[in-house]
Amino acid sequence: MMKDKLYLYIIVGTILVRYLLIPFFDIHPNLILLLETLPFILSAILLYRVAVAHAKPYKSFWLLLSLGSLFFATANVTWVVYEIWFSIEAPIPSISDIFWSLQNITYVTALVYLLMRDRSIYRSIRFLFDTAIVLITAGALSWEFIIFPYMDYFFNTTSLWGVLVTTIYPVTDLAMLMCIFMLYYTNRFPYSKQVFMSIIAGMIVFILGDTLYLSQVIYGTYAIGSWIDPLFNITVLLLAYAGVRSTQTKLRTVSLAQKKETSTRKIKYVLPYSCLIMLLALTVQRFELITADLIIIASLVTILLIIVRQVIVLQENDTLMLKLQEALQRAEYLALYDPLSKLPNRRYFEMHATKLIERSKGNESENNSFALLFLDLDRFKFVNDSYGHDVGDALIEGVAERISSLADERHFISRMGGDEMTVLFQGYQSEEELMQFSHRIIAEVGRPFQFGDIQFEIGVSIGISIYHQDGVTVTELLKNADVALYQAKALGKGRAVFYSNPFIKNKG
Repeated sequence: MMKDKLYLYIIVGTILVRYLLIPFFDIHPNLILLLETLPFILSAILLYRVAVAHAKPYKSFWLLLSLGSLFFATANVTWVVYEIWFSIEAPIPSISDIFWSLQNITYVTALVYLLMRDRSIYRSIRFLFDTAIVLITAGALSWEFIIFPYMDYFFNTTSLWGVLVTTIYPVTDLAMLMCIFMLYYTNRFPYSKQVFMSIIAGMIVFILGDTLYLSQVIYGTYAIGSWIDPLFNITVLLLAYAGVRSTQTKLRTVSLAQKKETSTRKIKYVLPYSCLIMLLALTVQRFELITADLIIIASLVTILLIIVRQVIVLQENDTLMLKLQEALQRAEYLALYDPLSKLPNRRYFEMHATKLIERSKGNESENNSFALLFLDLDRFKFVNDSYGHDVGDALIEGVAERISSLADERHFISRMGGDEMTVLFQGYQSEEELMQFSHRIIAEVGRPFQFGDIQFEIGVSIGISIYHQDGVTVTELLKNADVALYQAKALGKGRAVFYSNPFIKNKG
């Protein structure tokens, strides 16, 4: 971690020095350009280290960002080679522009990768078509308002290849903006808000630098070494910072919240169809409606009506799909959770315990032991019979809340049925820690319960079995924890007992 921070400090220092040296650029331009290349090399190394530290699904994203920094460094070095090796002023565009264009394409690919991750094949194809529509529209608008008005300038100062290379900048910049927009509204970014905002800021600074560079190239005012160039250093600094932060925070579960789903669906329609409407508007602009053929006018109106109809149909389909997803989620919840206590049910408990056992078998070199705490409420039958099932149900809910308040990420609590509950305890350090946690449960459940005018106290007894030591299957662990629980009740209730106790073990 200290080494990663050192990379960041060097990048910041280099950017500050680069800005301070702007007035002296004419004296040693090549040395200053090489200094400007240092942040890109450092960020490429740092982002590669970040990629190695990530699991496979996200490794490619950071590798692509690292590759983008490498392309920019190569472009800068190539520019210096023109000056030193060939003793000529680098043309605009040059081979360097090819590498800068590759950086743009790499950044777009990285963002698209995040958007495509975990999508079904049909959703991926639909997304690719939407992306193609937006890119074609962006290209057409760039041609209409940026490139075509300056065609004479372009062809007088550069070749057709130069025009193509230069066109890549605005098209890929628009694609980056669209990807950032979609990542935010689809809530598909897997990292913290701080990481996401750093990446957004980096990309926006990059797009700003691209836009200023292209505008100065068009007007013939661009000069290498201007204040624009260090903007790209700031981009890689922000991306490198985001990478370091991503290794220090947990991945969050990417979900489509219902609140955002409405906005997402609207955007999903607005992007492709608004692009089509813009192109239709440009088409209409090219002829006078008064002199237009009736067939052309009818065709345009029909296309607009088809767009409206398609949007309505898609909204209806999405509404039906949302209802289906909600029904499936409810069914899944009912299959795995107890509706009264809101705790995982016996089926979920068995699935989780089996997973822990399989994980332990796959990593026998590590200490993957866990404990099973089997809980049974004392005097629950008396309360249920005396005060009714409503009070009994409220008592179960109250006990579940109290036990859950004591739990952390190491504990998996479930309701087995009736007044029986279990706790799977992972990562405990000793049997003493298990006993201390059991006593905390006993003390918490033993506090008086108040339901309206009724107040009463109950207790809880706990039987404890330990994986490997007291069983290697879910059935064995449950049976032996139940034997220990029976002994806890026989000894006077309100206590915790290990099955590993020789007396209980022999008796069991």
